Amino acid sequence: PNASAAVTWFRKAAERGHVGAQLRMGLAYRDGMGVEVDVSVAAEWYKKAAVQGAASAQFLLGVAYTNGEGVQRNDTEAFAWFRKAAKQGSSNLRKSEKAMYNLGMGFLEGRGMP
Repeated sequence: PNASAAVTWFRKAAERGHVGAQLRMGLAYRDGMGVEVDVSVAAEWYKKAAVQGAASAQFLLGVAYTNGEGVQRNDTEAFAWFRKAAKQGSSNLRKSEKAMYNLGMGFLEGRGMP
């Protein structure tokens, strides 16, 4: 495997708006796959994919806002992204279920309510 080469091609596709590649770029920066770990850059890539409707990216962006990873901690933003992910579901059912759980906890604890 050649993570650096993979990131090179993911970046080319991501910069042209490919949602899956944008999500992959976020994961690469989160995990240090072919690039140095940079959670701020990861969050930027998640957001690009999230605004295009990628439920997994919406969930990961919600996590970033919940934990203040690469973005300023913001429960309201986290709640909004979890809600988007939960409403549409996800090809990764576990992320959709986690988003639903996080929404429930937000309501229970009064965090991030609109």
